[in-house]
Amino acid sequence: MINKIHIIILLGCILSACNVLPKNQDDTIAPYILTDDGINSKIKLSEIITRHYRIIPLETKAKCLVGSINKIVKRDSVFYILSNERKIETFNHEGKHLSTLEKIGRGPDEYTYIGDFDVYSKNGQKEIWLCDMNCIKIYNAATMQHVKSIYYPFVINKFKKTPDDYILLMTGQNKSLISLSDPSGNIIDSCINAKVTNTMLKPVQFIPYKDKFVYQIDLTNSCVTYDPGQKQFQEKFIVSTENNWLSELQYDALFQEHEYGFFKYLKNYTFIKTLRYMNKKLYIVSHKDKKRYLHILFGSKQQTIQFAPNTRIINDIFSSDNNLNFISSLNMGESDDSILLILEPSAQDIRQIKRGSDSERIISKINEHDNPVILEYY
Repeated sequence: MINKIHIIILLGCILSACNVLPKNQDDTIAPYILTDDGINSKIKLSEIITRHYRIIPLETKAKCLVGSINKIVKRDSVFYILSNERKIETFNHEGKHLSTLEKIGRGPDEYTYIGDFDVYSKNGQKEIWLCDMNCIKIYNAATMQHVKSIYYPFVINKFKKTPDDYILLMTGQNKSLISLSDPSGNIIDSCINAKVTNTMLKPVQFIPYKDKFVYQIDLTNSCVTYDPGQKQFQEKFIVSTENNWLSELQYDALFQEHEYGFFKYLKNYTFIKTLRYMNKKLYIVSHKDKKRYLHILFGSKQQTIQFAPNTRIINDIFSSDNNLNFISSLNMGESDDSILLILEPSAQDIRQIKRGSDSERIISKINEHDNPVILEYY
């Protein structure tokens, strides 16, 4: 085992020649994480992230049935949902269906699948960008007509357009894992050599954080940040290593020992599933000993709450058995001004408790075959 670890370290040193600043032990996104020390206190689900939330049951019709959700994006009060890697359904602020982008095929204005997508504004018009094999295809979000394509010499698994119109790329079939291109598709910079243990595909691969973007290395405590202002990549730890989070070295060693069966051994480690940033607050979802936690950090203040399997959260939104595993769906969505959670359809009521009162009213009924429901905190 020791020899295998040494080989991994050596290969990393030989191959990692790229324009990226090395890790600094003191330069972390979150300095430390506390344990859940408020076990005897209660917190309402309606207040767990912010004190303002909305329930959005997505309209259910034959023409807009949502299958397996791959990603959800909210831009200017419109929800865009990637379903089964083949179509993007759009819904308005209240969940009413608006339109569908579905152009499966091999023609110049079609795609074979959707690996990732995002929505951007250009000259007052919304555009839907998606990646399909070695290109990014752009569609007018109002008409769903193809606008243009950007081609690359390798597979594009995930991407993110930066404010200066450069494009961050998570690549496949390529030596480098992360690349940066100009708007025409010319590669400007690359960093981090690709290997099995840093290529996990996530719904949101490049996470907006303050004025930067964060690429987490799979489930480990390591990440690469990109600063558009400096056009600079930097390797970082997400949390101080004193917290004993799953490291890249441990992650690599697990794969060397167990190969593709190594995921079942992650239960023995504390690892980070995802993170989000909104209104100067950092939200981190972590797993440890089969337990799931939500960490909320705001300046020097922080709160850690266990939400599964046992929890001190009072579910004052849904009539249910208090199964709060859906909080893990924090990793599925991206919004400019809110945190999005997704509830899969099941036979239950959505209820709302009036402020300052114990009375409640049923505001919606979710049927088993309905489209999912979005829980939005803003």
